[in-house]
Amino acid sequence: MPERINKELYDTFKGLVFEAIQTYASANKQINLVSAVAQEQLTTHILTHTHTFIAECEDEIDSLWFMLDEMKGAEDTVKSLDFKERIDKMVNEHVVLLKMMQNSKGDA
Repeated sequence: MPERINKELYDTFKGLVFEAIQTYASANKQINLVSAVAQEQLTTHILTHTHTFIAECEDEIDSLWFMLDEMKGAEDTVKSLDFKERIDKMVNEHVVLLKMMQNSKGDA
């Protein structure tokens, strides 16, 4: 097993391929894997058997890329000068409001 591969993912995929080979071998009792036709059929069977797992992995990867893009966009927004100016304005408005409330409390 290559060092940089996620062991859980590797084991899951290995199990799926093994299961696909077992089901193919059960359905084709006299397999001659030297035959190019048998090799092609086995390959097609394995791909069909593992298609759902691969599609789920692709969906997960797409979701992660989307989340990463969203995080990058949010980070860029927070770093922008316009955002900082708006936050400063809001903070200053709240400070003024708090001072007014404090002054009116002292008058009461």
